Amino acid sequence: MPWDHGDWGGPGDWGGGWDRPPMTPGPGGQQPRRIIQMVEPVAQHGLRELQRGVNPMHVMREVAAAGYLVGTGFTANQAVQMVEQWEHMGFFP
Repeated sequence: MPWDHGDWGGPGDWGGGWDRPPMTPGPGGQQPRRIIQMVEPVAQHGLRELQRGVNPMHVMREVAAAGYLVGTGFTANQAVQMVEQWEHMGFFP
């Protein structure tokens, strides 16, 4: 299983090694580095929330929701704004 962070270079594995991780599933696939770059602003937002003393579970929910939205095509800024709107509307515990 390539996602267990084990040796990806063995027989039957995809063989790319850590310097060339596999493409993610889905239409066209995405490079992992590009995905991380796309969600970096969301992660930074979460860190700022934690530094302000917001409940860590609440922050995790916000970051997960915003990351999901980024994955569906929203920009990180749009995703964070949408999640903040949801928060003000009472959708987050």
